[in-house]
Amino acid sequence: MKLIRQLVVLGFLIPFLLHAKALSIGEDIPYFYYEDKTGSLTLEQFLNVPKKHLIKSNKALSKGYTKSTFWIKANVDHKAFVGDEYWFEILPIFLDKVEFYYKPNDGVRPWMNRSAGDLNGSGKWDVDYRAPIFILPKTLKGYSIVIKVSTSSSMLLDVKVWEEKEFIVSSLKENSFWNFFFGLFSFAAVVLLVLALVLRKRIFWVSFSAYVVYLNLFCMHGYYEWFFGKSPFHIQHYLTSILFISVFSVALLAFSEMLGLRERFDKIYRVILVLSFLIFSQSALIFFDMYFFSIRFVLVLFFFGSYLILVCYFYSLFKFDFSVLYFLVGLGVMAIMSILFLRISVLNGFDVYPGQRDSFWQVVVSISVIAVMAGAIIKIYKERIFNIERRGLVRELNVERETRFNQRQLVSMISHEFRTSLSIISGAITNLKSLSNLDAQVTKRYERIERANARLIQLTDNCLADDRVSSASLTMSFKTANLSEILLSATRVVNFSDHHNMNVSFNGMEVSLLELPELLIKADDAMLQIALSNVFDNALKYMEEGDVNVEVYEYDNSYFINVIDHGDGIDKGMENEIFEKYRKVTRGDSASKPGVGFGLYVCKQIMLGHDGDVRLLGNSDQGCCFEFRIPKKLD
Repeated sequence: MKLIRQLVVLGFLIPFLLHAKALSIGEDIPYFYYEDKTGSLTLEQFLNVPKKHLIKSNKALSKGYTKSTFWIKANVDHKAFVGDEYWFEILPIFLDKVEFYYKPNDGVRPWMNRSAGDLNGSGKWDVDYRAPIFILPKTLKGYSIVIKVSTSSSMLLDVKVWEEKEFIVSSLKENSFWNFFFGLFSFAAVVLLVLALVLRKRIFWVSFSAYVVYLNLFCMHGYYEWFFGKSPFHIQHYLTSILFISVFSVALLAFSEMLGLRERFDKIYRVILVLSFLIFSQSALIFFDMYFFSIRFVLVLFFFGSYLILVCYFYSLFKFDFSVLYFLVGLGVMAIMSILFLRISVLNGFDVYPGQRDSFWQVVVSISVIAVMAGAIIKIYKERIFNIERRGLVRELNVERETRFNQRQLVSMISHEFRTSLSIISGAITNLKSLSNLDAQVTKRYERIERANARLIQLTDNCLADDRVSSASLTMSFKTANLSEILLSATRVVNFSDHHNMNVSFNGMEVSLLELPELLIKADDAMLQIALSNVFDNALKYMEEGDVNVEVYEYDNSYFINVIDHGDGIDKGMENEIFEKYRKVTRGDSASKPGVGFGLYVCKQIMLGHDGDVRLLGNSDQGCCFEFRIPKKLD
């Protein structure tokens, strides 16, 4: 079995190890050509054309699009070629009509004629092969040949002269390669089609459509008719031109997808779509014998589209984060662009037909397409991994959000239960303090219990308020309320000691809280009381003794309340953070002060819910000033 495997591998490699070379009319055998602009010359008339009107060339005939008929005359003698027979191969296969005239150089036999060409139905070849092969018998003095060629596409002619053995080796080698090549590309196309259907990604559809490149090569090298036979509708002939034009249309789409133009440059991407459609539409002109116009228009459109794509590519390299993969994909795109420009310049007559190098460049294009597509697929894979990770993160955030909602529900329930119990305790303490003949020490204890209970009530109210302001939509129970009464109730729930005093003024005049006039507002009085009491509580908490000044004034359809304390002030650098949730105010020895850091956050949210605001108006080591703004009730 091992020996058999070795023989199989050796049999596959032999065609690639052997070397076979043909003589080319042009590079190896010089020729003379004549341009027949009317296409009316006969063989006899061409042979009588003066030599001074003939042009000598040592390159393959490459004239781009032309309606002229070209006549070629060459001499293939025994010194340039040694073999039993002369095998002539006529390339490329997409020529419309080729008349091949030959006669031995012995001067006896007349000119004989053979025909080839995609649109020449009378052509018969000596070998069943994908390209025309004419076998001429051995002669001692060689052959004189004349070739008449006309085509509706680009004028290219590459005639090769083989020995029989060399041709067999070369054809075996070349067909083995192309069979492997087409098989590989067919498999890749099926994979991309499956990926496009399953993943429904635009890049896979574009990648799949890019395989018109190998379909074009399949027809250009004559494999279509070799496999499926000749068609009276000349399918191979027209497919070759249509697919060639389609390559440039698909190339622009593929380049724009690979370089991410749709995500980064949507308007330019739309322009590329229009250009691609216009290029593809030129294939319809082939049926009206307008190949010259279509191929020139394709060149202009492809140049403009490529220019836009390259501008976007270089802009992305410098504007966005640099990526090695993106850089390499861009290099692959530029390589394919260059090769496509070379090929279309040949068909427009701006460059010379590459001859034997043509297959090499076709393979380079195809391999480059695979490489660039592979890079694009890797990019899609990374994006898919990123999307999976992002979905996982979103799922975790949803779980976290649900957990926090349940926590708020639990806190709300517990806070309500605490509030009820604390209200009962507050009422009981009030009743106990109203009893007569109480001992002074007992009264003092009752007052301490009352202050501690008031403190717990305030903390419970903060928890309830935090639950409301943390909900998806902050809801307020607005009604007409008196701001003076809300201020009075807010001072009653805070811990005013014998060492503290509150000074109140209204519009610059000193008054007591009970003397404040009626200040009508539209508010949720319970929530507004919590906001004010939080600031009062902070002022007293961070001030062992002293006055708290409350300045009330009206201005521009709003009431303003300034709460001024004389404590240690807020540490520098924290002024912009004090209204953040769980950000505890740092003032002097605040580490020893109770609190969890959401009093001012709740205060801020409540005021914003009232279309008002609270802000730190002043801060120094002599104290702070917080300013409340509350809109008036306007009838």
